[in-house]
Amino acid sequence: KTMPWTTTFCIIGAMSISAFPLMSGFAAKSVIASAAGEYAPTIVTFVLLFASAGVMEHSGIKIPFFAFFAHDSGKRPQEAPWNMLAAMAIAAILCIFIGVYPQALYQLLPYQEVVYHGKSISMLEYTPYDVTHVVTQLELLLFAALAFAFLLRTGVYPAEERAVNLDFDW
Repeated sequence: KTMPWTTTFCIIGAMSISAFPLMSGFAAKSVIASAAGEYAPTIVTFVLLFASAGVMEHSGIKIPFFAFFAHDSGKRPQEAPWNMLAAMAIAAILCIFIGVYPQALYQLLPYQEVVYHGKSISMLEYTPYDVTHVVTQLELLLFAALAFAFLLRTGVYPAEERAVNLDFDW
């Protein structure tokens, strides 16, 4: 309640890193998943799917949930300063813009055309928003969210612990 803009930008970032459709993470992940599904061994595709579910659970649900919605600690921090809000807003706008217009990202890729087994593949013609990609990703996101909710409701989800995280510099 005390940091609505920060919460909103965090949720947009979480949706993007979780590869929600219409977010930049979806546009980037779609290329990787397509390439793995078509050209890599099957195990690579399954490892990527498993990792995607983990990213959704941890970065897409756990962090925003526990940071902004889980427990009321009684603390009432101020909203972030304007310069931090501006940086978060720019990042959120880019997450949405690249998700809606993925060709902006694809044009930056170093190899616009790749030849694989004699077949030419152009990144400028690639479309991430086909039924297969969207439905598969929405199913993955839904089941990761259901797993989180189930584990949280049944008390199986690991409890929060106070801990000290040592930084690399330390």
